[in-house]
Amino acid sequence: MLQVFQNLITNAIKFRGKKSPKIDISAQRVEKEWIFAVKANGIRISPKHQEQIFEVSKRLHLEKNIPVQV
Repeated sequence: MLQVFQNLITNAIKFRGKKSPKIDISAQRVEKEWIFAVKANGIRISPKHQEQIFEVSKRLHLEKNIPVQV
């Protein structure tokens, strides 16, 4: 889990675009489980590439002018 959070935070800082990074991290207990969320204001991955995020050894080229949700 530590490595996952380190990667998420590092990527949020690294791929922030021209804006100062804003990173929100939250945790919520639901019955016997924890739900963690990380939200950042950085650049986004194009919807056409979102299913490829978890494929091993695949690097995506970033696209410009993708709307950013904050």
